[in-house]
Amino acid sequence: MDIKTLRHSAAHVMAYAVTELWPDAKLDIGPSTDDGFYYDFDLEHRLGEEDFAAIEAKMAEIAKADYPFERIEMAFKITSVAGSYYRGDSRNPMMQRLYGIAAESQAEIDATLARIEEAKKRDHRRLGVELDLFHLDPEDPGQIFWHPKGWAVYTALQEYMRDKIRKDGYQEVNTPAIMPRSLWERSGHWGHYQKNMFVTESEKRVFAVKPMN
Repeated sequence: MDIKTLRHSAAHVMAYAVTELWPDAKLDIGPSTDDGFYYDFDLEHRLGEEDFAAIEAKMAEIAKADYPFERIEMAFKITSVAGSYYRGDSRNPMMQRLYGIAAESQAEIDATLARIEEAKKRDHRRLGVELDLFHLDPEDPGQIFWHPKGWAVYTALQEYMRDKIRKDGYQEVNTPAIMPRSLWERSGHWGHYQKNMFVTESEKRVFAVKPMN
């Protein structure tokens, strides 16, 4: 079995485990991802890290059961939980997306977890604050408050890029950072990045901040 099929199977085992632990849970989708898998749940109980061990134990119990389908042993690990609008539409109810990783051995699980931890150490949101380049304010999510050193780096990179594109014959343009949902749908951003976009509503219309910002 290829790793993608393994992860997809693990997602369904996780979904089964959650419905066993919380029978009122309603299921949406649960595909594989680059590192593991996730499943979206409509569930009154608010899932948290304190639930992960119980879910993993139930998954192990299910994997060992003698059900009338091909049984495959897998390594797996529940990693995080996040909110997700049903089908990526902010007008729909907020669901709970439970993430996990799966591999063919514990060694691969450990390697993936180590890679995730190393990535956290290099998170620009943490390093930028530690290096006194900028700070973030919880009351203004997604926005950067640049400090002198950080802004100097920013403008130096900006001028470097401008010099490169001018020499290559390109012209610079500028587009709005906040646009209505209709334009983000047209560009394709809404379908791919909506769960990571800052969304607001004004005059009965949905607007969002450019996700790459």
